[in-house]
Amino acid sequence: ALILPSYREGLANVVLEAAAMQCLLVVSCIDGNLNIVPDDAHGVLFEPRTVNALHNAMARVAEMNSSDMESRTQKAYKIIADNYSQNKVHAQLAAAYQRLLCG
Repeated sequence: ALILPSYREGLANVVLEAAAMQCLLVVSCIDGNLNIVPDDAHGVLFEPRTVNALHNAMARVAEMNSSDMESRTQKAYKIIADNYSQNKVHAQLAAAYQRLLCG
């Protein structure tokens, strides 16, 4: 599992990479993280800057069965595969450049 107790992120590359490796994501409920873990079905969310919330999230992971972990990791991986694959990002970047060049 990846645990990221951040209170401010852009689109967190480490969360993207962990999801691509099909790690269970335990992340603070902030912008950026929510793009990849929109709800508890895709990982484990907790309130930022709250030690008890982080502790409770970690306890939930410790009690989680393998089927539940697998389900969450697959859902997060699907978000990465559908939205952040290298081909998709390159195509979107090329389209953005084309729009800028053509006015």
